[in-house]
Amino acid sequence: MKSTKHCSILYHLKKGEDRLQVCKTMFLSTLCIGEWSVRNWLMIAEDGIVRTRKDQPIPQMNRTPDAFRTNIRKFLSNLPKLPAHYCRATSTKLYLEPHFQSISVVYRVFKETQSETVASRQVFADEFRTMNIGLFMPKKDQCDKCCAYKVGNLSESDFADHLSRKEYARISKESDKKRALDGDCNVITMDVQAVQLVPYLQASALYFRQKLAVHNFTVYNLATNEVVCYVWHEGEGELNANVFTSCVVHYLVSELGCNKNIAIYSDGCGSQNRNATLSNALSTLARDKGITITQNYLEKGHTQMECDSVHSVIERKKKIEKSVHLHSMFS
Repeated sequence: MKSTKHCSILYHLKKGEDRLQVCKTMFLSTLCIGEWSVRNWLMIAEDGIVRTRKDQPIPQMNRTPDAFRTNIRKFLSNLPKLPAHYCRATSTKLYLEPHFQSISVVYRVFKETQSETVASRQVFADEFRTMNIGLFMPKKDQCDKCCAYKVGNLSESDFADHLSRKEYARISKESDKKRALDGDCNVITMDVQAVQLVPYLQASALYFRQKLAVHNFTVYNLATNEVVCYVWHEGEGELNANVFTSCVVHYLVSELGCNKNIAIYSDGCGSQNRNATLSNALSTLARDKGITITQNYLEKGHTQMECDSVHSVIERKKKIEKSVHLHSMFS
């Protein structure tokens, strides 16, 4: 039977000045290389010599034309964006509005708006990151201390103190809730929802239209399960202590009547709850009404409250309806 083998490869290793023939397995294992590398070197060798990288001709790269990148930057610049503080972040990154669920969706819209050949998705993603743009997907942050403990950056004692404060705040809220159900006091939780952009539609024409940032400050009565939402847009008010203080005082006077002691539970956000403006207003109101108003702050990273359920309902409704109009938001 005729052999189909065209050539044989002999493997040698040097020992001092001697050149010793070895088997393939020993050769590959000694140099920590694969069989494919050896065969590739033999294929590109000329007269038994493999050319070095600097001797090889520089391949011509398939460079993306500058016009393509310019079109990408122009497209991304025209899209309305949200500053980082709307997303409860501490970075300088700008965020696209929540119409886009991924970079692929943004790229698809980009291709639809272009009449000529466009750059690849990879080039588009590179420019997206270069311009320091993100996708607006607000979500609950994980607890920094819990994450630090998991990776070993927080001591056992500090983590135990953190859990102790978390449990104490939860137990205190449940105890006050039972007192509220018995009619001994009023207990409320309050928080502001992540910014809502209005109008909210799926029409592609709205991708390039600036929208109003709408804020929803929610107050939840634990005894009656009644909710009051204070809603305003960025043209009517800002997110500062004066605005939130006005909402809280109005709720306590008009909804609760201030005829019994009040316990307030919230997170420790400075502009909303933990500031001298709100504390002074509550102190004055308590003195005028002859009652006690207690402010309670949940442990950072574990601020889930009953008022969050209202925000969840709104988000689920948006996913079903897929549209929010300006007149329905403020009616």
